[in-house]
Amino acid sequence: MFRGRGIAIGVVASALLAGGCGGGGDETVLTKAEFVAQANAICQRAVDAKGKAIEVAFAQQRKSGKPIDAATEERLLTDVALPPIDQMVEELSSLPLPSDDERASAVVDDLRKAVDEAQADPHAVVSGETNLFPRALAEAKAYGLRWCSEI
Repeated sequence: MFRGRGIAIGVVASALLAGGCGGGGDETVLTKAEFVAQANAICQRAVDAKGKAIEVAFAQQRKSGKPIDAATEERLLTDVALPPIDQMVEELSSLPLPSDDERASAVVDDLRKAVDEAQADPHAVVSGETNLFPRALAEAKAYGLRWCSEI
């Protein structure tokens, strides 16, 4: 009795898996408005998470009584500010892009480049030697990603 049910479940599962494979053309495509709405929701969560994390980190820093020097700023950037931004970019990257608008992909790519550069060289970001973040954030805002431009 259970053996037959197990086989039936296996057959159904195999059919479902096979149906999900290949070029079925069932990919989700978002309109620009849908993409902007979903992206802004992702970015708003990231802005909130980053803000809370920075608040906690600065409170701990004040308690320590130590001044905030360049090394501390770099540590706060890499350990506190960047993780929620990196998670945001990962989530944005997983969104289906509007099929007729390559700007969405360019905005997400530029945000990824900015995060990668900040992780590789936090000093350049803290000292203002790089302009990748301001440029990526301006592009996000121009595309309609208001929350993404506020990170």
